[in-house]
Amino acid sequence: MLLAATSVLAVGATAVNITQGPIVTVGQAKPNVIFGMDDSASMDSEVLMNTDDGLIWYNAATPNGWSSGAWSFTGSQEMSYLFPNGCAPNGGGTSTGARTLCDNSAWYAVPPTTQFAAARSSDYNPLYYNPLITYRPWSPAVVGGSAVTYANANPTAALSHPALSGSVTMNLQATVNSQATNWTFNMQPGMTIPVGGQYFSSNKWNTVNGSAKTVSTGQTYTAAIPYWPASYWVKQACSTNGTTCVAAPDGATLQLYQIGCTASAVSSSSTTGCFTAGTTYPGGRTQAAELQNFANWFQYYRKRRLMLGASMGSVLESLHGMNLGVMAFSNRVVPTMYDTDSTTPAQNGQQVAGLFYTNAATLYSTPTRETLDAIGQAYMNKTANIIKYACQRNAAFIVTDGFSDTTAVYPKGDSTWDMTKYGTGTPYATTPRGLLADNALYYYTNNVRTDITPTGRVPAATESLDPAADKNNNLHMNTYAITLGARGSLWPANTNAYTMAPAPTWKSNIVSHSPDAIDDLWHATINGRGSMFLATTPTETATNIQQGLTQILRLSGSQSGVTYSTVNLRTGDSYAFAGSYKAIGWSGDVEKFTVDPTTGSLANTSSWSANTVLQAMDYTTRKLVTFSGGAGAPFNTTSTGQTASVVNYLRGDRTNEGSTYRMRTGLMGAVINAEAAVSAKDGVVFATSNEGFVHTLDVATGQELWGYAPSFGLSTMGASSAPAWVFTTVLDGTPVLGSAGGKKILVGGRGTAGVGYYALDVTNPKTNATEADVAKRVLWEFPNSSTSTTVTNTLGVSIGRPVVVHTKNWGDVVLVTSGYNTNGDGKGRLFVLDALTGAVQATIATTAGSSGTGDSGLGQVSAWQEADNSVQYVYGGDILGNLWRFDLVNSTVLKLAILTNKTGVTLPITDAPELSSVGARRMLFVGTGMLLGSTDLDDTKTYSFFGIWDNNSTTAVARSQLATRSVTVNPDGTRSVSGTSVNWTNQVGWVVDLPAGEKVNTDPAVAYGAIAFTANSASATGCTTSSALYLASTSDGLQLPDSAFMTTPYFGMAYSSTLSSQPAVARTSNGKIVLTVRQSDGTTNSRLLNLQGSVPAQKTAWREILR
Repeated sequence: MLLAATSVLAVGATAVNITQGPIVTVGQAKPNVIFGMDDSASMDSEVLMNTDDGLIWYNAATPNGWSSGAWSFTGSQEMSYLFPNGCAPNGGGTSTGARTLCDNSAWYAVPPTTQFAAARSSDYNPLYYNPLITYRPWSPAVVGGSAVTYANANPTAALSHPALSGSVTMNLQATVNSQATNWTFNMQPGMTIPVGGQYFSSNKWNTVNGSAKTVSTGQTYTAAIPYWPASYWVKQACSTNGTTCVAAPDGATLQLYQIGCTASAVSSSSTTGCFTAGTTYPGGRTQAAELQNFANWFQYYRKRRLMLGASMGSVLESLHGMNLGVMAFSNRVVPTMYDTDSTTPAQNGQQVAGLFYTNAATLYSTPTRETLDAIGQAYMNKTANIIKYACQRNAAFIVTDGFSDTTAVYPKGDSTWDMTKYGTGTPYATTPRGLLADNALYYYTNNVRTDITPTGRVPAATESLDPAADKNNNLHMNTYAITLGARGSLWPANTNAYTMAPAPTWKSNIVSHSPDAIDDLWHATINGRGSMFLATTPTETATNIQQGLTQILRLSGSQSGVTYSTVNLRTGDSYAFAGSYKAIGWSGDVEKFTVDPTTGSLANTSSWSANTVLQAMDYTTRKLVTFSGGAGAPFNTTSTGQTASVVNYLRGDRTNEGSTYRMRTGLMGAVINAEAAVSAKDGVVFATSNEGFVHTLDVATGQELWGYAPSFGLSTMGASSAPAWVFTTVLDGTPVLGSAGGKKILVGGRGTAGVGYYALDVTNPKTNATEADVAKRVLWEFPNSSTSTTVTNTLGVSIGRPVVVHTKNWGDVVLVTSGYNTNGDGKGRLFVLDALTGAVQATIATTAGSSGTGDSGLGQVSAWQEADNSVQYVYGGDILGNLWRFDLVNSTVLKLAILTNKTGVTLPITDAPELSSVGARRMLFVGTGMLLGSTDLDDTKTYSFFGIWDNNSTTAVARSQLATRSVTVNPDGTRSVSGTSVNWTNQVGWVVDLPAGEKVNTDPAVAYGAIAFTANSASATGCTTSSALYLASTSDGLQLPDSAFMTTPYFGMAYSSTLSSQPAVARTSNGKIVLTVRQSDGTTNSRLLNLQGSVPAQKTAWREILR
């Protein structure tokens, strides 16, 4: 595994910096994103239809606002408001939160009559109140220079705009009936004014009595119509009666719900159907809860700009690792950039949220083309210096609700530039000049900061087979966009331009208010190698913004290696499992890939995704357990100490995401350092992820059979439900399989998340009828409530993998280490635990280390298996550079070696030694270097890889007793090695000094006389991050013979701008050896070697693990 990074963990008062999350999320140049924020007047609208400008268009000739069961795309009168509440001249309502478009602008309010019931139903107007959604107040933000938090709305004085101090209010619990200008309704021919309504005619107000009045052809009236604000219609079966149940445009029926009204409170002329307290609403709330939910919707989500603000705020609340700016369509100047990792609200995402919250929505045009060009110019601006690093990613993210203006805008004023480099062929060509697509291609193709060198350092998917991949490694701008309801002629009916048949034809002559303008925006995201999203609800908006930012971060990556189902690859049953993560939302996945038995290569696409399968599963049917009261227990409120709603959330209930609870991008948490454990015989794979569960998955389908949440992660799991939760790892250690007392057991540690180990009985893992059956599988946790403080004080972060072995003294045991950052005396300790009970059988302490900053940091260990399958010797290294041999027969420890560089400075050991016989010699192979946290980045010291013979000497091996090797980096990135042969008479091994900055922080692997290992070099900006795969002869640490290679021989091979996992080793069906390395960008690299030999059929890896 590659160890790892996001929030800093310190168990004891020591100097080991362990950051929780992928190391690449700390070591990278933060991407820049400039949002192009549409602040045109249509953003003030309270309707969002699939029509021109998303408005309701009434056609007096019909007379209605729909045709063929859907809203009319255009018509004679546009209606955009549902709650008319005044309007100052020329958009002056922005200071009070009233309408920005007045009746005199011909943007009217939709009459609150049964004729337009569908406008007040989320089934037909997705912007309207949806009783199945829980609406929470806006996330905290900085508005007007002050940090602001937002509370539940007051139903009797709900604000029209929550970010404006002078906002007008509305009493949602009283009938609204006003004759004031811009509080009324414009009634067109065919519209009906109900009894009790008033209309202005002959210079006076006239009341409708007796029967409703239908406006005649050639007439229009200004009408005051009484209505109950807290009302909504739901698409459900009912008997139409013209008042509380009416027909919808598509022929369905709509049922009226009015919250909190009484017959006396509503005018006798208004619609009836009032509901008293105790009424069951569609979302199952009480009347008080339903009213509060409606009030929150009214105040925070009612308008397009409010809904966008709410969605953006929820995304920014947990966003890290980016620099963000906002450019309003109306004010296209170079924006201030804000660091989402800053702890100062005025300088982080809260400031960005505030800019969206205060969107004025007063612009009477939609200059999308001008805005995209201005964003590109902002990146090119050397004075503004938004781009600071040669490897920095940059993106424009257009957020709009409508069709762009039609004025031609040429990028940088250049109408003749060469667009052939990245704009040739389908679906890029032909790109019309002066359109959005032209601008996007220009800023993608051309280096936006030629003054920043060296060039070619931007991470690029140069080897990807995906036609949409970003293969430009020079500084450029990607283009992303999200439309609020607006659709094109081609998009979103088509979302993959690369597979469209016939291929898209891009129009050059786009007229005003044409859907072709949206297709041009789609084309811009294609040319800019970004993505286009459609959203009509708060959840869709937030989810799609998250998805876009995830793509920009490009942190859908991997930090752990692959796990083969068998090391003897054969046709039909060879597959591999790989974990991954997404940095936004911190979701993850475990995927199954088929493996080519002749090459060992993984298929390009997975056979299944555990996260996808899990999301399709009914959360109430999951079999989940934890550890409580010294035994396994069903995962419920009693065992977890969480509320019922939080327990449901953790089980997979997504009902209240984005409102009460944190929005997730998947149900499986980030898989960062943990690798899967496969039991091919049982047909299951065990995987841990950072939402806190060990998942038992069916190998054939990916279906979760059951899951276990160790108790030491429960508090963090509960905290992770909070919208503002900052990611920390919960369960990050790789589980291992073993046998004990006739049972098959699974043992794992907490990993970077903290202290703790667990053991499960996984004998016949598919036989579980109930959660109670699964609970019986829980064997133990260590430490637990009965563990003495003497022991717990000597335990630190449990990064080391447990080792299951058989011993002569204690039978079957589990070996775990004290780990990093202990609270005790700083000595490294090996704990010998009973495999079935977890009881401490023995503790063997090293002699190095001291309390505080002198903690020895004993992490990984490996066991040497004797001929009788028992273990006497266990080997491990610490961060003080000591290599230890623990004797389980005599309960002693020996310092085997002190690993140093050329000048005698000790080198930290964080990988598990690989053990192998070389001739008659017991050899240990171990690398040095630490990559645990941010303090380990940009380290240019020289580290080494060692091959040491344990010749049973009682004197620690010194560097002077080893044959030295030097590595040369060749121009093509390959590595050569030089050195003399080992003189085994007076030398006990060899040492390879690696290129400066390269660290061996992953476990090496032996295969038939070869030792394979990866070395990583991580940069704080990501501009110089790199890794390499090395292959050395176990006998002398020099290059393997030429015959071992399928192509050109090498000692090391560079892997460019990614970090690498440990190599996974397997034997192909034709007898070759394949080394597979997982890169931090989620790709895999496999290399074949012509090394011959047989592999025991029950060996799942190159360390013995029973299956």
